[in-house]
Amino acid sequence: MSQEEKEMITLKKSFELQNYLSQLLNGALSVLSYNDNITTTKQKHLRKKSYSEAQDEEIIIKKSQELPYTINDLVRFIDVIVEEMDKLTTAINDAKFYHGKYFDAMIAMNNKKRNILRRYEMMASLKPTESVIKGSAEKFNEAGEQVSYRYDIEQVTTIDYDRNEIKKKVSKLRKELEETSEAIDVMQLQSMVDYDPIFEIGESLEDAIEKYRCD
Repeated sequence: MSQEEKEMITLKKSFELQNYLSQLLNGALSVLSYNDNITTTKQKHLRKKSYSEAQDEEIIIKKSQELPYTINDLVRFIDVIVEEMDKLTTAINDAKFYHGKYFDAMIAMNNKKRNILRRYEMMASLKPTESVIKGSAEKFNEAGEQVSYRYDIEQVTTIDYDRNEIKKKVSKLRKELEETSEAIDVMQLQSMVDYDPIFEIGESLEDAIEKYRCD
């Protein structure tokens, strides 16, 4: 396929493809994690040795599930998925600059601002409080014995910062986060990734392996 014919996908679609390829890889590795899927057990029943009139028999233990592909096909398919993930990651990194801005840096900064906003929102919600709580202490009674007694404590909690200033910062951060989120959305939809998908999102592991074998 020539460069002119090569498909371009949006940054948003490329992230969806990344997740899908990861799912395919995890599915393949999950199959390989069960010894029953990657081994074959044969039994030789040596009956004749114990009973001359009996016949020896060789049995292959049935697997818990029959796979529609060979393990060799699956291992080769993993190589294809890893190669595609490498290609896609490189293409995504090349596409992440948009109008002089870098996608990952914008997201990282947005996450930091979101953490600050959560803290400021909590501070903006705090109010001065007054309450009466109980305290206890020790004293000597008339008999000279040490006993405890309880008493009231008037407790006043004040705010050590300007709540109005914090509220202004909350409003400013919310606006900045909204604007940056919108810019990130635009980047995902308008930044094009130089990558031609060979699998369709939603194909099962079995369908993807079959497609790979046909190709």
